[in-house]
Amino acid sequence: MVLINFYYFLFGQNDKKVNNSKQKLFSEILFLFLFFTIINQLYIFLLHNIFNLPAFKQIPDSLDSNKLLVLVVLIAPLFEELICRLPLKYNRSNLSISIGLFFSLIIALIYKIKLLTSFQGIFLLLSFPAIIYIFLDYHKERINSILKKFWNKNFYHIYYLSAFIFASMHANNFQINSIHDCLLIPVTLSVYFLAGLELGYIRIRYGIIFSWVFHILHNSISLMLFYYLNHRSS
Repeated sequence: MVLINFYYFLFGQNDKKVNNSKQKLFSEILFLFLFFTIINQLYIFLLHNIFNLPAFKQIPDSLDSNKLLVLVVLIAPLFEELICRLPLKYNRSNLSISIGLFFSLIIALIYKIKLLTSFQGIFLLLSFPAIIYIFLDYHKERINSILKKFWNKNFYHIYYLSAFIFASMHANNFQINSIHDCLLIPVTLSVYFLAGLELGYIRIRYGIIFSWVFHILHNSISLMLFYYLNHRSS
């Protein structure tokens, strides 16, 4: 039944306002986590055996194991959930946080600003969402109803767009050394697009906290597999 609901949700045949009853919540979440994790890892394994996918970028020497663990398992999922999944349920706060963090991230990448460990980075993280929220709040009589209608009418476009943005955010993780690597980037990022669809469903059905926890667990398993395969190959 859980997978049938997900199937209908993907193709817009089910109302996005699904029943959030707490009954059997744990068993549903556990089943979805195990199912999605197995599917994702099998898909990755299949792609690696069919294509010569681009390699991950080298981890900087300045990033020790503890920092990497915190970054990959906790901080990255939090940012990605706030940017890509939070606004799937529309309100001014959700939209302000999502757009504000997204533009903060873009500016930080362009100007090589450390978001969490510099004054400029913290200023970006706090100021952009606040400015956007103040703007939306000031014009709430005109803009809020228009945006809400747009979100409700175009929900599934926004849902798939959020998965696409999530996948695109991971393009910087890979080494692009040839035209072959460039051509395979869409195939490589399809793994993240699939994960984005899964996390978006979790966010809508169970809430942003559950999608974040789901994301944390998924990244933890992926990181363990990454270390295991690297250790085995060496």
